Parts: sequence; C-alpha cells; structure tokens
Amino acid sequence: MRFLLVFVLCVASAPAHSAREGCWVRFFGEQDFKRPIARVVGALFLNSVMGPGYIDAVSVRDFPRRVRSLAVGPEASVVVYAEPGFKSELAKLGPDDKVADLATLGFPKSLGSLKILCQR
Repeated sequence: MRFLLVFVLCVASAPAHSAREGCWVRFFGEQDFKRPIARVVGALFLNSVMGPGYIDAVSVRDFPRRVRSLAVGPEASVVVYAEPGFKSELAKLGPDDKVADLATLGFPKSLGSLKILCQR
C-alpha cells in the first residue's frame, strides 16, 4: 500500500511540472506556425523516425514529412540528429526558439532522430 501511494504521487506531479513550467514543443503543418498538428509536453526521445508509434496524433513515419515549423516552450530544448540512434547532431534549439521553415534545417530528408529535453 505504501508503494502505491508513492507511485501515484510521482505520476501526478510529473505532468503538472512539465505543463506548468513550459516544457513543450508545438509542431505545425505549414511554414510560419500555421495549422498546428502536434504538441509534445515533457521529454521525448525519438530514436528513429522510421519506427512505429505516434507523436500526438501523427504517425512517427509521417511526422518528418508533415511538420513544416515548430515553436519550443520556455523550459524545453530540442536536439535534432541526422542519423537514427542520436548520431550526427544537426541542430540545437533552446527555450523559446522558433523555426518558421524547417527546410532550413534539412527537413524532412536529414532527420534521423530527435530529443526534446526539459530544462529542469
């Protein structure tokens, strides 16, 4: 019983911290932050964009082809890698950074993996 209580408290506090502190990234389907398609709250380690799964409601495999711009929250950072497995760092984005046209970073062809990190 004591273990269950501790577990519930940890789970309840983690999402509140991420949302309240601004650890999120918003992704848009068009340049210049138009047509929001996904929002990730909290940390995310995407080892390969060819893997199965979903980011919000977008398939991981479709994600690089659909995303055209992004906005980073005030407590988040993003690291983009050219190869799967977090190899060949391509770009780092810090808190409150915005990229109006992801083609400037080589999207979608150059994206192999991605990390979203919370600053705290």
